[in-house]
Amino acid sequence: MHHFIQLFTDKIISFLNNTLNIKLSLATTLGEFFMLLVLFIVSFIAYKITIKIIRSAVIPLLQRTQNQFDDLLLKHHFFRNISFLVPAMLLFYFTEDTIENIPLLVNTIRSILEVVFVLIFILSTNSILDTINDYYNRYDFAKDHR
Repeated sequence: MHHFIQLFTDKIISFLNNTLNIKLSLATTLGEFFMLLVLFIVSFIAYKITIKIIRSAVIPLLQRTQNQFDDLLLKHHFFRNISFLVPAMLLFYFTEDTIENIPLLVNTIRSILEVVFVLIFILSTNSILDTINDYYNRYDFAKDHR
């Protein structure tokens, strides 16, 4: 993937430099920012595809089971929370390939994404705990402990 990103970035930089007569340093910066924008768009599309797969394949499969636990996971948006991992991981792993010449921006984006990973973990854990709580409260002996 790194080779593809580098090749595409080089073509953009070459186009900006040779065709539009933009200085090489500015063309490099613009080309890398363009690739970062493309990465954000690809990440958004990957998120939408993940949601579509969850809605069309995973949810119908879970609704056909007799188990109530998976229905509660759906109710508490566990799978939606997990689906946020796909774009976050794409951005985390490919940001450095898209903007190699601006390490401060790479570090900033990665730091923000690390916070996003923690938030996804917290949301997913909260969904699981809410699911366990609802599942527990369905039993008669749980009513005695309230």
